[in-house]
Amino acid sequence: MANFKFVKSATALVLGASVLTSAVVVPGANASAKTTYKVNKNGTLVNAKTNKTVKGYVSYKGKLYKDGKKFTGLYNKKYYYKSGVKATGTYKGAYYVKGVKKVTTGTYNGKYYVKGALYTGKTSKNVYYVKGVKFTGVTKYGYTYKDGKRVEGEYNGKVYTNGKLVTGVYKDKLYKAGVLVKGFALEKEKLYKDGVLNIGLALFQEKLYKDAGLANGVIEYNNDTNAYENGVVVPTAVASVSAANQSEITLSGAALGKLKAADITVAGNEVVSVTPSADWKTATVKLNGTLPANTDVKASVKVGTETKDFTVNYKFGPKAVALQTATFDDDRKDQKLTVLVDGVPTSVDYLVSAGYSVQIRAWNNSGVDKTNDLFGSAISTDGKFINTAALPTGAYKAQVTIAKGSTILTSDKVDFNIANIDNSATTIKEADLKVGGAFVSNSNTLVVGETAQFDYLLVGTGSSSAEYGTTGYTVKSSDPTVVSVNPTNNVITANGIGTATLTITVGTVTKQVTVNVKGTARKIAKVTPSSSSVKLIVGGTNTTSFTATDQYGDPFAAATGDINEVYPSSLTSVTGDLTTSAASGKGSLSFAPTVAGQTGTVTFKDVDGNVLGSFVATTTAVNNSSKLDLAYDASSLSSDDTLNGDLASDNSVAYKVKKYSSEGVYNGDVSDLSNYQVLYNKDIISLDTTALTGGAGNGKADNGDVTLGTGSFFKFNAKKSGTTTVTVKDAAGNVVATKTITVSMGASKITGVTWKSPATIDYNTTTLNYKSVLDVTDGVTGKDAILNGVTLDATSAHKVRIDATDNIYVDVNDDGTKTAADLVIGKLVVSYTPVSTTGTVTPGTNAVDNVTVAGPVEGVLTYKVVDTTTAGNPVVATKAININVK
Repeated sequence: MANFKFVKSATALVLGASVLTSAVVVPGANASAKTTYKVNKNGTLVNAKTNKTVKGYVSYKGKLYKDGKKFTGLYNKKYYYKSGVKATGTYKGAYYVKGVKKVTTGTYNGKYYVKGALYTGKTSKNVYYVKGVKFTGVTKYGYTYKDGKRVEGEYNGKVYTNGKLVTGVYKDKLYKAGVLVKGFALEKEKLYKDGVLNIGLALFQEKLYKDAGLANGVIEYNNDTNAYENGVVVPTAVASVSAANQSEITLSGAALGKLKAADITVAGNEVVSVTPSADWKTATVKLNGTLPANTDVKASVKVGTETKDFTVNYKFGPKAVALQTATFDDDRKDQKLTVLVDGVPTSVDYLVSAGYSVQIRAWNNSGVDKTNDLFGSAISTDGKFINTAALPTGAYKAQVTIAKGSTILTSDKVDFNIANIDNSATTIKEADLKVGGAFVSNSNTLVVGETAQFDYLLVGTGSSSAEYGTTGYTVKSSDPTVVSVNPTNNVITANGIGTATLTITVGTVTKQVTVNVKGTARKIAKVTPSSSSVKLIVGGTNTTSFTATDQYGDPFAAATGDINEVYPSSLTSVTGDLTTSAASGKGSLSFAPTVAGQTGTVTFKDVDGNVLGSFVATTTAVNNSSKLDLAYDASSLSSDDTLNGDLASDNSVAYKVKKYSSEGVYNGDVSDLSNYQVLYNKDIISLDTTALTGGAGNGKADNGDVTLGTGSFFKFNAKKSGTTTVTVKDAAGNVVATKTITVSMGASKITGVTWKSPATIDYNTTTLNYKSVLDVTDGVTGKDAILNGVTLDATSAHKVRIDATDNIYVDVNDDGTKTAADLVIGKLVVSYTPVSTTGTVTPGTNAVDNVTVAGPVEGVLTYKVVDTTTAGNPVVATKAININVK
């Protein structure tokens, strides 16, 4: 028996061209080099000499044998052989390539295997494979896949969901067989257009759609408005008619917006208008007259060719009465309070016709009866205000009582106001509270017992402004126990310690000012110098200004002895006693030092020794005038270079020329400006050439290039909105300084007129006048008419009026009559051009007078508005009335 031994895996046995790296059975050492093999006719590997089957693993001619047979299986649990050759394929749940295992379940070389086999089917991640490849195409069940996934969204120009072509709504769009539906289409009662929900109105299959749903409600379509219900036009139908109040009836039904005034008749009355509700299911019919109380009245409504009759009865049985709160103008004619019966505005005439008596009384906020002042009698029976004089502005209360037999109803007292409501003010910018007629309070603080008054209001209207003194507005206190207001003169009295809010009203705008009332008398608390450090020139002009204020921060009038000045020993020649004015708390000290080079602190103390303020003074011997500059003169209204031509307090600026030493110290003013030259734009500002005391422009020509005369200052007045540079040169022609002055102004001229459009006059009349073409509000007796519809070059807080001699003016002082304070901006002119030779048309002496027409006559009556602020009085607007009286 042959000898055999085991060779471990680390031993390499070369047989032919093969290398075995695992344990195999081979011939024993003595025979291994000489032993040879062969394959017998049965395909078995045998020993060539003995013909016995070779046992174990043997590689022969590139093939692996086991026990003489070509090996199929795993060699060494690692390499896969089939028929003795390293194989590629699946074996026992794994995939091998040339005998080497590559994958069991997973992806290899771009293909997916399960248990070593190419997979066909879906994975747990819902990916579909066919023979290991992610499937792209259509399955026999009609599902479309791409890369193993059912297609979702657009693919090859069509839209899919879950692998199927979309038919229906997908992501808010309508598809058919994957293609967006074109045109209109319905899907689940929603209208689509070109695949998306319809937007707007659309008519489809004889029904109107609004957006995606059927139209409902009142809709305009193709220039025709109708009521719709589920896309179909609702026909007009009247179900009932009832009385809303004495001058209105209410229709109920459907599509009532199609009704016109001509379709409705009410016995004994005239229909003025028909106003449907938003849904057209009701409509309010306005009558020209009133319905008789508690009386059946026939009302007829025509719809198409059919007329339907109804009976209306206004059940008038007052259960409550009130007055309507309102604000009335101070100088308009024919104003009256409105009585509310059960919440419905009811005329006094109607109440009287129903058998009721009416009594109205009024009081001011102090409880004083003002019925006679406002209505002209002790008790008003109609609520009509007087027309004979301007109404006193202010806040009032009124009460009404109506009575019929045993029925007596009295209202609560209702607030109403009388104000200058034609004032177009939009804001109250400033309100100065003047205390005791002496000073304007900085703190709005009063001491118990003090009186005050708003003596200056700055009111804005658009781009323009206006100033008010102590009239033209009302003031109301939130707490009269703290601060009360006299309604006749707006004087405010501090009654008790506390805080109150004062409401100022101009026209229809208000401003609130909080006033604090204290119990401690005013005393000086502070002295503030114009500069904390002052240099004084020996032999020069040295004036320093100071401001004294009380403990509330308001100006304080310091008399001699109220302020103790403490001068240091280091200032041997500086002395003075400071007093201040009541109006501003300002005062000044003039110093005349004689010794240069001294410095010290001057301290101010009150009579109790409390420090009020201080400044440092230094004396210098440099006394020259090396520089000149412009400064505001004491007579200047404006404190800056911006002028407001609308305001009397800010429409001019005055300059003087100051001298400064080479150290920059003020050293007096130039006392005589003779031969100084001023250059400016004369269209924007004008040099004041009137005889001003100390004015250097006295008697000069205002031409934009003026050589000044004797005087210490010159003054410019605002003329037109704009900006100009002012250059000042001294007598030698050297430029002293330049200033840029900006002017803002409100209304100054008429730019347009809104006319009425009267019909041709074809009858004899004596009442034809300017009111036939212009919108006019009559003033009360003694007041000029208000002219409405006039456009100005800027907004104005004041009314535009026209007087008896045709002057059109801005009522700057709001007194209702033309005065020197007002701004005349135009004139009304009337003329007549005859066409026929018969009859006469005779205008009055003035354009506002009546025109007498005596026919037969034909011609043209023309009204013109001319601009009197511009040279040549150009015509701004015209309106013609045709006259053709047969």
